[in-house]
Amino acid sequence: TVSVLYWRPAPRNPMGNSAFKERLEKAEKTKILTADGVDLDDWDDVTKHGAKLGACRTVSLANNKLKKPVPAKFVGTPGFGATLRSLDLSKNGLADVAAFATGVAPGKGGDLQYAIAVAKKRDSVTPSLPALEVLDLHGNAIARLPPLFLAAMPKLKKLHLQGNHLADPSPGKPEESAAAIALWLVLADNLAHVDLSGNRLTVLPLAPRGDAPADALASEDKATMSAVWPLMRVESLNCAGNKISRASPGASFEAPFKPRPHLRSISVASQADLRAVDPRLFALGKKLVDVDIDGNKAKPAILDDLRAEELYKAFVERRAGTVDRQLAAGVDATLAD
Repeated sequence: TVSVLYWRPAPRNPMGNSAFKERLEKAEKTKILTADGVDLDDWDDVTKHGAKLGACRTVSLANNKLKKPVPAKFVGTPGFGATLRSLDLSKNGLADVAAFATGVAPGKGGDLQYAIAVAKKRDSVTPSLPALEVLDLHGNAIARLPPLFLAAMPKLKKLHLQGNHLADPSPGKPEESAAAIALWLVLADNLAHVDLSGNRLTVLPLAPRGDAPADALASEDKATMSAVWPLMRVESLNCAGNKISRASPGASFEAPFKPRPHLRSISVASQADLRAVDPRLFALGKKLVDVDIDGNKAKPAILDDLRAEELYKAFVERRAGTVDRQLAAGVDATLAD
């Protein structure tokens, strides 16, 4: 006698996720939805409540099981465009976030003239999240971002991507990778704080896109600059815990060099094998006073090399002046090595 066992998947609860619905009902009054760790595993359970969801200013769905690609239906939830300020999808196992670039014309993400046109007329990209200021995607499994990822989020100020699988698009070819990564982070008109720590990058995301001709690289036109140079308005950039061996702005010595006028801090701490820091990194902007290289075995040798560089000396003097002003104002401060 042979016994045959048939396996059937457990039927989905027709009532959906009750814990999520309870949180959503509370959010009708507060406009803040916090549904972290409620075992959500199907985007349909979220999107079917579009009317209530779209009225929220803050949506947090962290630490769930929403591993499938973020659906365009979720990004395009009616009401999100006018109300959503903060979105947290961290720790879900997400790998695909292409829906955030749904409004980018197919095949146009890598076209420079298209990007410049978008920079000049933002509403040409739809659907969008024009009010979003904070996007938290940390602790997922994201390996790369879609081109012009930020085009639909013109007011975004904080982007959390730490603890993902972000890696070089062209392994072993740092210049090509840096140029490709630029496509992820251009059109960031208000993005001030970016956390890319704990990923697998070997280059800093500061180099221009690779298809920009010399006149575009040197352009002072704001739209062109936004389309060519990533993170033009960044204030803090955290790239700690990656695989960067040489921390560099990325542009060749002959190419025009664009400073970041708002940049205050960069971290390349605790890299797998950091061996050198390009002195041009310290000239990225007059407000730059913190370049963190702690946690790297080669830090003493790196500092020895930098102390002979004029750009580094100018940075130390500038930082010392900032520290003096902070101390005079009664604010605790520490001086760089």
